[in-house]
Amino acid sequence: MRSSPYTQHGAAFLLLVAVISAVAILFVIGQASWQAKQRANQLPQLRAERMEFAARAIREWYVANAPVIDSPEFVAPTGEELLGRLGVPPQWLLFAQVSEPLVRGNIQYRVIGIWLEGEGGELPEFDPTTGEFTCPSVAGYRCDEHSIRVSGYEIQSELYNTTVRTLRTLARATQTYFRSLWLADPDHNLSKNYFRACDAPRTKLPCLDSWTEIAPQDLDDPFATVPVLEALGQPISQGYDAWGNPLWALNGGRDNASNPPFRMGYQARTPWGALITVYAVQQL
Repeated sequence: MRSSPYTQHGAAFLLLVAVISAVAILFVIGQASWQAKQRANQLPQLRAERMEFAARAIREWYVANAPVIDSPEFVAPTGEELLGRLGVPPQWLLFAQVSEPLVRGNIQYRVIGIWLEGEGGELPEFDPTTGEFTCPSVAGYRCDEHSIRVSGYEIQSELYNTTVRTLRTLARATQTYFRSLWLADPDHNLSKNYFRACDAPRTKLPCLDSWTEIAPQDLDDPFATVPVLEALGQPISQGYDAWGNPLWALNGGRDNASNPPFRMGYQARTPWGALITVYAVQQL
């Protein structure tokens, strides 16, 4: 029995449809496989970008809060609280923790650890007492791809050094002030203390028998303070440390010995309570 031309054409059409469908399925499978491979290849970069975003946000948070983060009264937020405040999406599955206060030299600081799971669920361990990570001993696992340390040491160290420079600038200006008055005095009396001028006009350094703030409490009324900056010709900004707190001065007591060389001290207090003191000394 012969098949009709219509039957043959229908079978050919169905075969063509089947072939096209098979090719389409293979294309979709191949496309999905390619996309999955692309996502896998992009995962390390995406992971690094997310951790770096969190690290930048935490650095900015540390800088903005440097006057209080390392003070005794500071209560560290949990990692979840901190990341939430800084706008890190929870679906990124990042972890964070703030270390205990750490000390290196003159600087007290904290370290904030940021980390995420490895592909096999591995997690680095952050030690809040040291600010260091311990990484899993897993073949192919790289700690630097799964964790970042944000250290406050560089931040606080720069603020500390800036404060020291401000104090030294005031001390040098004070020594110049002393010498200019001594040179202007016809007697050139080495036994006279030009660091002190009790009941004198605001163009002279006043008598400060205890540590006294030299920055105005009210910037709109710079005269509502002792005239140290005014006498030295220094701007109001020189009356503050790098954390924004007023500096202190003293030219009485032990710093005003009865015999030369006379001294005048300038002092700042760090957020962690340490004192930074620099002296202007009479140049003989």
